[in-house]
Amino acid sequence: MKLGAWVSNQRSRAATLKPERMEQLSQVGMRWS
Repeated sequence: MKLGAWVSNQRSRAATLKPERMEQLSQVGMRWS
């Protein structure tokens, strides 16, 4: 899977991700918008 598609998928699923997962992604620089 391409990274851009994966990032888009994570953003679209943000409401259903576990808080721990969102924190991990934020720590590595994930931009949510």
